[in-house]
Amino acid sequence: MRLTTRYISFWLLFVLLAAPAIGAEEAREATDDYNRFSFGISGGLLIPFTDVKEKSFLPASGEDGFGAGLMLNYHVSPVLTLQGNFLYGEMTGISSEDNRKFEAELMHASLTTNVSINGLLAPRSNSNRWMNIYGFTGLGTVFFESRLMDLQTEDVIRYPYDEQQDGEIHNALVIPFGLGVNFRISDRIDIGLKSSFQYAFTDELDAKVVTGSRKDMYNYTGAGVTFRLGRNTNSKDWAPIDRTMYPGDVDRMNHLASRMDTIEDELVATGNKHDQDMQAVTDELGELTQEQVELLRHYESLRDAVDQLERRLDEKEKEPEETPDTFYTVQVMAHKKDLSIEEASDYLGINDQLQKYYIDGWYKYVSGSFDTLEAAIVHMRKLWQDCVSDAFVVKYEDGTLVPK
Repeated sequence: MRLTTRYISFWLLFVLLAAPAIGAEEAREATDDYNRFSFGISGGLLIPFTDVKEKSFLPASGEDGFGAGLMLNYHVSPVLTLQGNFLYGEMTGISSEDNRKFEAELMHASLTTNVSINGLLAPRSNSNRWMNIYGFTGLGTVFFESRLMDLQTEDVIRYPYDEQQDGEIHNALVIPFGLGVNFRISDRIDIGLKSSFQYAFTDELDAKVVTGSRKDMYNYTGAGVTFRLGRNTNSKDWAPIDRTMYPGDVDRMNHLASRMDTIEDELVATGNKHDQDMQAVTDELGELTQEQVELLRHYESLRDAVDQLERRLDEKEKEPEETPDTFYTVQVMAHKKDLSIEEASDYLGINDQLQKYYIDGWYKYVSGSFDTLEAAIVHMRKLWQDCVSDAFVVKYEDGTLVPK
């Protein structure tokens, strides 16, 4: 009972560690349009790890066992899935040294928490769109009917719990744990491999009790096919992790993109009006007298001088200046680990000169320094074209992010 209580506490902790994968994503649930349910079937080997066994790990000749399973999935997020498992099968164990053999027919049902390993470690990797490596653990119950026999004569020596009749079904608590991998084949179908160990809280699975022995355990390793349900072909388990786990950044990027489109429309409208004004001026110039033409020449000379002055001012603005206390810049990455500027540039694949700030436990890497928001947005759009798709504009005052 003490071990069971400790395990339940561990399982709850295991789920809580995956909570960051749920929290921010749930805030967008009202606008999400993803399927969350799927089911699968599988088949594979049942391998005993009991007192009656020829080899320590791999099955020996004659220790053949096969099982078939059904899986029901609820995808909470791209990295967290709740899975119901149902398995039926038969397995055999042999001990030639003791001239013993056991046969068991079993069925188990369990609920596991599956956590994507590559989704947590590399949430922005492109491989998350087609491959999912996950670990799992949970709780369940096994129902079994077994018998211990003489290896040569196959006479029954003992039934579990000293029962003297065949057909008696017993049950025990099991703790499943293991690893699996799924591959996305289409919008509706996945294929996968899974190896699950079931730690049973009984030493009677092989109908043999050994004083001081560990509890019996068995392994199910099989291949399966998963079918996704629902009217929408978008599935939550294959949803883009950056959109579901980091919705604030994406919303900010969408807002900035919308503002940028508005600014572009205003610039186009201003340019069209300028062209119309210039055409009107040209038409009027055609009607000018010789004296007015001479005056126009002086005007053009003055305009050339103004243009030269503007070019000099532009060149002066391009000269390196000290970063003001309040400025806009474009954040390209945030990391818990202190990476050098060169390492960050190589990781992002850009040649821009970066700067680094340490704020609230994060090392934040930014590119550029601008006095106006519009200039920073133009630079952000350039970084998007350089494949830094999650770059966004931030504001610093006296070296402090506003807002934090």
